[in-house]
Amino acid sequence: MVVPRPNVSDPVSVAITRHVKPGQVEVFEAWLDEIKAAAAGFDGYAGMDVVRPPNAAIPTYVIILRFGSYELYTAWHDSPQRAKAVERSLDMTMGDPVFEEAHGLEGWFTPPAAPTETARPPKYKMTILTIVGLYPLIVVIGAIVTTATGLPVALGTLVTVTIVAAVATYWVMPWITRVFRRWLFPKS
Repeated sequence: MVVPRPNVSDPVSVAITRHVKPGQVEVFEAWLDEIKAAAAGFDGYAGMDVVRPPNAAIPTYVIILRFGSYELYTAWHDSPQRAKAVERSLDMTMGDPVFEEAHGLEGWFTPPAAPTETARPPKYKMTILTIVGLYPLIVVIGAIVTTATGLPVALGTLVTVTIVAAVATYWVMPWITRVFRRWLFPKS
């Protein structure tokens, strides 16, 4: 199967699964702070979430990094800072890191808490929740921009879309994904 090349301007979320060696959890937790600080120094960094293991006996972590575009993510991924951090993590983890990328709107929906469940939700569910998240933002922010600025329609729409995209990407869609996690990712 051929995987299509992502649009370099689409936002991207990358889930990295790491299995931590016994007795190394505290060191790995400190390493997470280091990797977050390193990634935050790169253009386009949009945040990092960590899904901690539900079972301490099997310390498997999922690190979710978000970048504003695939091109900016690639700059981070190919950087010496990232390579050095990954090299440092090898002593505290087992096996190779497993990477899974989500591009565009799919990146709004974070992977489920269980690291072994890597399937994406059905597109109809992503569509429904995208409408639920965006419609109120568009109505409210559009009304505020129109009322407060008096800009021409095209420019007012551009301002509205810019604000809605930022608010949805950083706050609303991650929140919606958490709230509807069981519906998006039902146990099989």
